[in-house]
Amino acid sequence: MLLSSFHLRLHCLTMFFKAEDSSQKQPEGSSWRKESEEASWKNLIQNPDKWWDVRSDKQFSHDFEHKDTGKALWLSSSPSWVFEKLPPAKPL
Repeated sequence: MLLSSFHLRLHCLTMFFKAEDSSQKQPEGSSWRKESEEASWKNLIQNPDKWWDVRSDKQFSHDFEHKDTGKALWLSSSPSWVFEKLPPAKPL
């Protein structure tokens, strides 16, 4: 999947502001974070059209990205139930 230059700029800005706001986030191991991640995976499965599937595009380190929020998800940290519900990755 090729992304437009607009999306790439938006992605960079999103990552910048997330880094700026990182002091307000909960600790990495908190239950809040796990619940938030679980909700994001459920949202991906229920609303796949709201997420970019970038599994085949290795310019990104993550596997999915929310189109509105820029939230990134990695399969390496997904719940076990996610794999059986995901469609195969689309080739570039």
